[in-house]
Amino acid sequence: MKLFAKYFVGVLFIILAGINHAQVVYEPLYEDVYNLLRRISQKGIIEFDDLIRPLPRSYISSKLLEADSLSSQLNSLERDELEFFLKDYYHERWLSEGNNKQTEHLDYFGFDPADRWRMFSYGSDGFKINADLILGGEIGSVKDAKQTHFWNGIYSYGYIYDVLGFSFDFRDNTESGTTIDKTKSFTPETGVNARTDLNTFNYASDKMEYSEAKMMLATDWNWGSLAAGKEFLEWGYGDNGLIVMSQKAPSFPLIRLDINPVEWLSFNYFHAWLNSDVIDSSSFYFTEHGDLRFSYRNKYLASHTLTIRPTKGLDLALGESII
Repeated sequence: MKLFAKYFVGVLFIILAGINHAQVVYEPLYEDVYNLLRRISQKGIIEFDDLIRPLPRSYISSKLLEADSLSSQLNSLERDELEFFLKDYYHERWLSEGNNKQTEHLDYFGFDPADRWRMFSYGSDGFKINADLILGGEIGSVKDAKQTHFWNGIYSYGYIYDVLGFSFDFRDNTESGTTIDKTKSFTPETGVNARTDLNTFNYASDKMEYSEAKMMLATDWNWGSLAAGKEFLEWGYGDNGLIVMSQKAPSFPLIRLDINPVEWLSFNYFHAWLNSDVIDSSSFYFTEHGDLRFSYRNKYLASHTLTIRPTKGLDLALGESII
């Protein structure tokens, strides 16, 4: 991870030295705005390039505005959803329209200038940030046995001048019940490294606890973007699962590069650091206190994809990946 940090900082410094307008924040994959734009795209109203996700909020904002200009072709439900999501992209519209068209604002536990409720929201020419609490719960039954799932956390994102975009997403989860899935091996749900009675002495057998933290730091320029952090990455389409890459595996540290020199050609590359969970047999040693120490084998994932769009509605993708 030290090499990962040094590499990203070095490349980021070189790029920022020659960039005047650059900022990007990736929209989390669980947001419903993806489904809305995908449905509108399938009707042929707009073109929505979501082969590799997550997508920048600035790109999603531009597609929402494009759909808004063609709202006469939408049904009433789609127009209501569009109106709702446009409020969430106030800062992105601020950036696209120019800082001189908006005024500084500070709102907490109330509504922002776009009439969207926020825990905290601030916007100025040099700095923009939104932060919201995450609270949720599910109660159900499996085979007449009660099962609960509660979670809490925080999600924040923002922009530093026209240079950097950042995001942070943390969730703490607790599941209880005699039928909870402690390994999540045979389910489409994301795998977890949970605290259970399987790995913790004297721990309740009907309970599991786990957390998930993600963050990204990114910049972009006229023909591309560069990002580093810890996040999910999806490639392809599917209702019950994605063949290439999905959210089944936990999020991982990565460097992501996207290049879009022209509208009909794009290139994506990412390099990820994975957990092999395989002990390196050559790394065993004893400390001066007699404790046994060891390390795990390194494991990486690299992928690149070249996408060509010869005509509207047709994308041809060519690439490869290796672990």
